[in-house]
Amino acid sequence: MTAPGGTAARLAVEAQARALGGVLTGEPADADVLVVAGSPDGELADAVGVLWSQIPAPKVRVDVLDSARAAALLSAGIHRLASTPDAGAESTEQVEPMGEHVHQQEAEMGHEHGGDGGHGHGGHTDAEQGGHEHGGHDHGGMQMPGGLMMADRAPDRDGLKLDVLHVALGPVLPAWPSGLVIDVELQGDVVQGAEVRVLAGAGDAMRFWADGTGVAAGRRRAAAHLDSVGRLLEVAGWSGAADRARGQRDVLLTETGEPVGEAREELRRLRRRVERSWGLRRSLAGLGRLGHGDVSRLGLSGPAARAAERGGDVWARLQTWLVEADLALSSGPVAPAEGPRGRPGRGSDALVAAAAHLMPGLDLGDARLVVASLDPDPDDLHSTGVAGDRDPHSGHGENGHHDEGPHGMPGGTNHQHDGHVA
Repeated sequence: MTAPGGTAARLAVEAQARALGGVLTGEPADADVLVVAGSPDGELADAVGVLWSQIPAPKVRVDVLDSARAAALLSAGIHRLASTPDAGAESTEQVEPMGEHVHQQEAEMGHEHGGDGGHGHGGHTDAEQGGHEHGGHDHGGMQMPGGLMMADRAPDRDGLKLDVLHVALGPVLPAWPSGLVIDVELQGDVVQGAEVRVLAGAGDAMRFWADGTGVAAGRRRAAAHLDSVGRLLEVAGWSGAADRARGQRDVLLTETGEPVGEAREELRRLRRRVERSWGLRRSLAGLGRLGHGDVSRLGLSGPAARAAERGGDVWARLQTWLVEADLALSSGPVAPAEGPRGRPGRGSDALVAAAAHLMPGLDLGDARLVVASLDPDPDDLHSTGVAGDRDPHSGHGENGHHDEGPHGMPGGTNHQHDGHVA
């Protein structure tokens, strides 16, 4: 699980997990190590607590603030897990705020876990969350005997009366931008409206992709695009290709990585594999289309804007990332004055607005693909002061029940399963 500002720590953990033969998992039930990259705060810290409560014991939590210590902390967490004498025990390997030492804590089976550093681990169940206010929204709706909530009804697009549910997507979901919450209004599995919020991390967020990583600009830009490609392919069900993209990203971010020629050839192999898949193309083509008028109206820039030349849909945005990653390795970043998401301080803000604009009328699966194809960077949003309530395209009506799992759960994060990281 990554907090805004924790991108460097997340990348270091994923690279180390891959080196150790780890497997990323998106389901808490499959994990035994929860890695928290960065410093979640407030509602995001509560979501981490819910996620922790959903991981079965034995389990270990590892908090990483400093990317340089990711390898040591992850190895220590795995060792701690292996040496846990009781199958019902829990332990944490947690970095203190200044990153000076490691704190360890164990709890017996069935006890609630509480960590230091401001992380809440109350372990609330779905039922406990259901009747509370969430993120400043009023969870109204009809009540049944016993206090259980029931959906109200409203006309759908066909004029029929259907149940209206309010569901929070995020802030913790597999292959989901960290700290992003989209509160959607659903009738059936179709999105009727969307409101976007970005949850803050603790302290100032470093804009990892925009602020630099110590490697050449072309390699850094290509790595940023491959990071986005990996998320989109993961959501599309292409886990093998997603892992390949992430592996190539890690190589590019290493100063002693493979020569540019070899990196480009590996990237082109990935691109050929993607473009030759008719099944993948058919699932993405025509979805989430943004034409030139939309680009201008929403203030889009970067790859999402240039994808309009290829048709402006999810498939076009995937192709644009792959093409521009190749160009970045050969001749440097396309539009070097921009960041990977577009104009500095504004690119991700426009992507968030585009996501809210595109989601109404889509089913949840397609909505996830659209968000992944835009991939706003929460580090950028948080560092420019956008964190907090946002509603660029409010779709919430007055009726309806906010029927959600706690904080958009279930959702995986950076944790580990049998020595495999997720």
